Amino acid sequence: MKRVLISAELPIQKKFTELLQSKKWITETCRMPGLEETASVFKPDFLIIQLPHPACSLRIPLLRLYKKDLHPYIILFETGRILSYATSDIFAEKSPCIKNETGFLLNSLLGALPACGYPYEKTEEYTNDHRIYYMGQKIARAEFLRDAINGISASVFRENIKRFQVDLRPKGHYLLVLKGMDPDFFNDYHNNHCVYYLLENRQRQQVYDVLNKYSGGEIVYTSSKHTECLLFNDFPQRSILEKQKKMDAFLDELYEVTNDGQTAHFLSSYIASPDQINSAYADCMILRQYKLFFQHDKYLRTSDFKNHFHTKQASPSLLSSALKMIQGFDLSGAIDDLSSQLTKIFLELKESIDLNAFHYCCSFLDVYYENFCRRYGLDYDWFRIPFTTNWALSVDDIRDAYIMKFQEAYQEALTQNQYKDPTIARIISYVKTHYNQHVSLNDIAESVGMNPSYISRKFSQCTGITLTGYIKRLRMENAKELFASGKFTVKEAAAEIGYADAHLFSKEFKKYTGMTPTQYMVHFLHRYCSQ
Repeated sequence: MKRVLISAELPIQKKFTELLQSKKWITETCRMPGLEETASVFKPDFLIIQLPHPACSLRIPLLRLYKKDLHPYIILFETGRILSYATSDIFAEKSPCIKNETGFLLNSLLGALPACGYPYEKTEEYTNDHRIYYMGQKIARAEFLRDAINGISASVFRENIKRFQVDLRPKGHYLLVLKGMDPDFFNDYHNNHCVYYLLENRQRQQVYDVLNKYSGGEIVYTSSKHTECLLFNDFPQRSILEKQKKMDAFLDELYEVTNDGQTAHFLSSYIASPDQINSAYADCMILRQYKLFFQHDKYLRTSDFKNHFHTKQASPSLLSSALKMIQGFDLSGAIDDLSSQLTKIFLELKESIDLNAFHYCCSFLDVYYENFCRRYGLDYDWFRIPFTTNWALSVDDIRDAYIMKFQEAYQEALTQNQYKDPTIARIISYVKTHYNQHVSLNDIAESVGMNPSYISRKFSQCTGITLTGYIKRLRMENAKELFASGKFTVKEAAAEIGYADAHLFSKEFKKYTGMTPTQYMVHFLHRYCSQ
């Protein structure tokens, strides 16, 4: 039986739910802020969404569902005089059954809307043809902007302006660079490109509306994989104070319709002539790196940065001594001491806002971390630190990521290397392979060919933890990973790690983590969303 999740205004939800339930479909409803959480639990086959305002607010929930390996068939619609809608298409190509069910859902939706008080005169489906035409326009404008950034002459610039029939004002311009986009977005875009096209089209219209309201329109707006550039006219106000107020109001409204939780905004200084566009873009790209230190600012302006902001050099002696201590760190040291040195490094970087020192320290920490992993024979999977130093991470985020990776590597190395006794190594290997089964002490003893009492005593003496405690810790750590993936219920996770009784597992999990499985999933989801 198919499961349908509906996120729309209340009258539409109610009417559509009644209609589908009469056909024996399983339905669930939610509002936009709870879309991701509800879908993670409900695991719908179909996701029917009314286009929210601003349109950019839907991009992150859809991407997070993709990351959780949830791929519902999506129907996105927008009410109005013209009913616009878009659907996933890659799944329909593979399954005629889905295509038929989608047709039923669409027809039901189209029939239900007028009865809910949402009449429409005609419908418009966003298809590949729309998208191809739109992409052709986008590529032509992208070529023009690339020319402008590469420093074309004023005469060529004006010729291109005439070609695009845009409103060029003689008093100067500004360039706004929007930098972001999670790489996984483009993977999900392949599955749902018409859905994302409708979102992007509506976001673009909202940007136009803001521009027309304040500056008289855009000159060119284009995007590549990770960067969007918006070149617009100067504001017509006479006084500097009026112009500043209008600029602030403009940027606030533009932020509202473009901020999808992963896009940073950088505003250039005043551009008096086209030959300054190149340097304006370069300034924005330099400023992008400083987003690390200004994580909570909505947007950064190169004019403020140049005129009012001066960095002080980070203390070379403090950084060198802390890095030297981390370089020599081994299993004989205390992990808390290493965490303390990492905290000291990033506190100094944050206070100095020294970008060169920041890259210098991160480079050395990457090398020291890899050397630590090699020294203690950790698998190659441990070597790479799985994050990138881009605008989406703050200095504190990066500090916490380094501390976590060093702590995890330290614990793994401790388990594998502190005690070289081959018997202990064989016990650990056996337990790691069979921890999710009903493992008894006799089973472990048989696997190493020794007396159960002897190996139990020996394991406790060598590792400082009982065999039962080690198995439980292994199970609980794996349960945490399962919950973090967003793919497992409490009962499923319990079975996956070897518990036949989900209630017993919940008690053990709370004893280990201080939280019930449900509380832990909510806590992890909150941390994930805030990041």
